[in-house]
Amino acid sequence: MVIIRFFEIKNFEMQFGHTVLKRNFDKNQYFIFIFKIYK
Repeated sequence: MVIIRFFEIKNFEMQFGHTVLKRNFDKNQYFIFIFKIYK
């Protein structure tokens, strides 16, 4: 469930066409969020 939500947010954000720097920052934030959920 969490993983599915994660990809939904990723796809929604990527549709706006962020810059590469912004996209990389968001990706790191998402991974930190996932790690916190599992811990």
